[in-house]
Amino acid sequence: MRTYTRARRQRRTHARNQERTLKEFLTDAVFVRAGEGSIQLGDSDPVHIAVMFDVHGYGPHPGAIYVDQNRYHASADTALQAADELLEEHEMEAHADHLRELEEEHGDEALSVFTETFDGRTWELSAEEAARNIEGTDAAKFIDIYPAEDDDYESNDQYSPFAEGDVEAGRRKCRPGCKCERHRPAERLTPNMSDQEFRDRIEEEVEAVLGKADAERALLRYESIWYSGDASTTTPRRVADELVAAYRRSPGAQRLTPNQDIVRDEIVGAAARAFFVTVWADEAEREAEEGDGELPWGAGEDIDDAAPDTPEEAQRFGERFVFAVEKLNAASITELYDRAAEAPGRHLRQPEPEDFGHYLAMQAMGHGVAWQDDHPPAGLSAPEAHWYGDSGEIDDRFIFEA
Repeated sequence: MRTYTRARRQRRTHARNQERTLKEFLTDAVFVRAGEGSIQLGDSDPVHIAVMFDVHGYGPHPGAIYVDQNRYHASADTALQAADELLEEHEMEAHADHLRELEEEHGDEALSVFTETFDGRTWELSAEEAARNIEGTDAAKFIDIYPAEDDDYESNDQYSPFAEGDVEAGRRKCRPGCKCERHRPAERLTPNMSDQEFRDRIEEEVEAVLGKADAERALLRYESIWYSGDASTTTPRRVADELVAAYRRSPGAQRLTPNQDIVRDEIVGAAARAFFVTVWADEAEREAEEGDGELPWGAGEDIDDAAPDTPEEAQRFGERFVFAVEKLNAASITELYDRAAEAPGRHLRQPEPEDFGHYLAMQAMGHGVAWQDDHPPAGLSAPEAHWYGDSGEIDDRFIFEA
């Protein structure tokens, strides 16, 4: 439902934007309450700008802006999605009581009802046009505008954020050449930076945008991007921008309701527990065979109860495994669980998120037990996966159906 609505809004957006400039829209139609992004002056890459706003009531309307200038992934679609998420987050915090009322009335559909009055507009501008349109509006306090890498750069339209005199930077005045976050110099290559420092800087940049919890998920899911390049070929900020954009496009990255978030954590935790306990039990049996033959669990005792707590490394592997399942099925794990729990046919046991995560992991390891032993087929694909005690492997060349 939401995907179709957004696509329809975007087509309508392009037609309307021919009638109103970005600056006019930011000045007259919306008051911007959230935003992210940056503009690099002197860069030939186009700037994709999206503004999402809530059309409920009379205007001007509350809105959020997202700006993207990355040549590898920027588009109207990705910018519109990011702006939508920013507005959702702001409005959920601003109207938490109303959202709770909707959750009581509509359950998991509450967020869709809450955001059904959101609409969006997109623009594609040059760096100088984008900066000129944003400067002096409410959006300016959310968007970083970096000078050209040549400090003496002056664009053809004579625009520069370091013009003589005071420079408007959100709600405060900055003097030319100030060192605030908004006017910090453009990031340059630093070939002498160590690989570890380079990775740490990327992690800091990603966490600054996504927050700690989502940053951990994003870095796990997109390790290939995190470890791409080095300080001699690119900058931490560029890699972080690419990684954040990839994560925001991923199926499992959409904002979850509190109940969905709990379900996801239960599925991830159960999968991680299955990977860990399997390896722990195998090792315990080997040690028993080589020693006095005594196992750490007694007859009839659940091995899961006897095992130690799941270590952080296994928990992180469980996250990676769930991400892989989401990627294969182009859907979040909570959507996949809902499909499995509601699949037509006979359920021999009450569907539970923990069972779903546990049996997905057991199937991935090839242990001969499966979700469909007690439930109708879930209609999803999952990769082969193995945990080795200190590291793991996920191989999506080998897919099984659950």
